[in-house]
Amino acid sequence: MKIISFDAKIIQLNRVNLIITEIFFLTLIGRQSYAQSIEHIGEQEPLSVNGFVSTNQVINTQPTDSGNITTYNSYYTGSLNFSIYGINTPFTFMYSNSQGDFTHPFNQMGMHPSYKWIKGHIGYASMSFSPYTLNSHLFLGAGVEIDPPGIFYGSAMYGRLKKALDYDTTNYNQLAAYKRMGYGFKVGIADDGNFIDVSLFRAYDVENSINNTGVENQILPQENSVMSVSFNKQLITNLVFQGEFASSYLSTDTRTERVTEDNALLKPPTWFMPSRASTINRNAFKSNLTYRQNRYSLGVGYERVDPEYKTLGAYYFTNNMENMTLNFSMNFF
Repeated sequence: MKIISFDAKIIQLNRVNLIITEIFFLTLIGRQSYAQSIEHIGEQEPLSVNGFVSTNQVINTQPTDSGNITTYNSYYTGSLNFSIYGINTPFTFMYSNSQGDFTHPFNQMGMHPSYKWIKGHIGYASMSFSPYTLNSHLFLGAGVEIDPPGIFYGSAMYGRLKKALDYDTTNYNQLAAYKRMGYGFKVGIADDGNFIDVSLFRAYDVENSINNTGVENQILPQENSVMSVSFNKQLITNLVFQGEFASSYLSTDTRTERVTEDNALLKPPTWFMPSRASTINRNAFKSNLTYRQNRYSLGVGYERVDPEYKTLGAYYFTNNMENMTLNFSMNFF
C-alpha cells in the first residue's frame, strides 16, 4: 500500500456571510486485482485499498442589532474500499456537527460489498428501481442487487427513509417529521437488448414516532404503495419501442378509517397496504418509439403524469403534466 497523492487547497467563498471552506483529499492506492474467479483465487492480490477523505470547515457570521452571531460547522466525508481476493467492500461515511436538525442526517456510514454479479448495501445507501417508484432516495438499512449470467436480474431494499423529528417551538424553520420506513424490490428479464421488469415500493410513517407535530403545519402520517412495469422491445431492425406504466396509491393520513377497495385483486399495489378514506390512486405513463441508424436516430415520445401523482421513494416529482416530444440526433464524426 502506497500513498500516491496529497492535495490541499483553501477556497474562499464571497457571500453575504463569511464562509471559509477547507478541502483536502488523501488517496491510498494499492495494487489492483482484476481476476475474480474462485479457481484463480490463489493468483489474486490478497488486499488492495483505495479511497479518499475530505473536510469542509464553515464559519458563518451574521450581523444583528445586538451584535454579530457566529456559528461554526464542520463536515467530513470519505470513502475507503478494501478489495480482498477480488471481493470489493467499499465503506463510505459523512459526518457533521449539525446533524440534529435534519430528517436526513449528515452522519452517515455505509458499506457496499460486491463480488461478481452480487452487490450489497449495508448502512446508509441509495438505490433506484424506476423514476416513478424508488429513485435515488437515501435510506438506512440493507439492500442487494443481483445480475447473474442469464436473463434474470433483480434488486431489493429495506430501511429507514426518514428519522423522527419533533416540532421545535423555538425553531420555526424546522418542520416535524414522522419516522418513515420503506421496502421494495425489482425483478426483470433481459435478452438481447430487450427487457421487461416489475418494481414495487412501499413506504409508511410510524404514527407514534414523534410527540409534537405542530398541528398548524399539517404534518400527517402517510403511507404509499407504488408499482411499475417497464419494458424495451426491438420491433424490427433499428426500431425500438420502450415504455413504463406506474400506479401509485397514497394515503395522506393513515389515521383515517379503512375502506374496502373494489376489485382489489386487480390492483397489485393495494396488496401491500390497506385502503383508507384518505387514499388516492394516480397513474403515470411514458413511452418512446425510436429509429436508430449508425449516423442518426429519430424518435417520438409521450409522457403523462396524473395530477397529485406522488411516490415517497423520490425527493421531488413533477405531476399534472403531459409531454409529447420529437427527438433527432446525428453523429457528424
